Amino acid sequence: MFTWFANHAPIRTKFKVLLALHGTVAATGVATTYLAAEATPAEATIYVVIAAVLFVVTVVAVLVSGKMISDPYVASVVRMEELAAGDLKTPIPFADHRDCIGRMSRAVSVFKQNAETVQAAAAAQQQVVGTLGEGLTRLAAAWTVSAFCLKTL
Repeated sequence: MFTWFANHAPIRTKFKVLLALHGTVAATGVATTYLAAEATPAEATIYVVIAAVLFVVTVVAVLVSGKMISDPYVASVVRMEELAAGDLKTPIPFADHRDCIGRMSRAVSVFKQNAETVQAAAAAQQQVVGTLGEGLTRLAAAWTVSAFCLKTL
């Protein structure tokens, strides 16, 4: 269940699951309050304990789900900023996820591959320009020698 929530559920589904969880906890809290009001003092203590447990469940659910949702988004943004700054070495994380983060990571991987292709093409172009420049320098030197020889004849 946690793997599905963290790695596969689309973000809208994640929030619907959280809504259902929090709605259930809230409804149980309302029922507990009603039952505590109708109960004897000894029974009311049980309902107070149940309400405290529900509070803890809510806090834990928010902390855990917040981490499961936020951490991949933040890490993806950081990685995109690194890619924009020219880091083509570090892999793109979360491409194996089937949620929105996975889709975004696979798209960013295409951008990374395109940047690597452009970088390789620029290096090849630089090599061609260098080789052509060397050839032109040799041709100019030969031309100068030929022109000198023709003048001296």
